[in-house]
Amino acid sequence: MPSRQPDIALIRPSMQALLAHGAKVYMAARNEAKALIAIEELKVETKREAIFLKLDLADLSSVKAAAREFMS
Repeated sequence: MPSRQPDIALIRPSMQALLAHGAKVYMAARNEAKALIAIEELKVETKREAIFLKLDLADLSSVKAAAREFMS
């Protein structure tokens, strides 16, 4: 069965609300280009910027790298 990745359209309202309330928001995604577009759109809407975190849940080394980056 193919993996199902959450669609940004489903997550976006939550991210937008959190950013609007001044929360520090991380967007973890495999596709950096798509994530950066979404981050820029959210920045225009909320005047606040989410932080991109490269993460591929199918790749353990990616998970470890993301955890190290998040914890630093």
